Amino acid sequence: PKGNYLQRISEAINMTRNRHLARMISKEIQKYMHLLVVYGNGHHAVLRKAVEATMGKPIYEGTLSRSPRLLST
Repeated sequence: PKGNYLQRISEAINMTRNRHLARMISKEIQKYMHLLVVYGNGHHAVLRKAVEATMGKPIYEGTLSRSPRLLST
């Protein structure tokens, strides 16, 4: 096994969380015509192919501007 004990636990947790997230996305997209999925870059790297296979290519990918005007509205 790669890594020390805590690194292996962390990897197992991340894999479990990503599998759960992929299942939830798949389940919800079957119920709703439109679905917004927001998650961090780490999840994106792992889940991109699965999400695109289920939902198609994203219509928006990236980060939003964090200008003070945007945050105050």
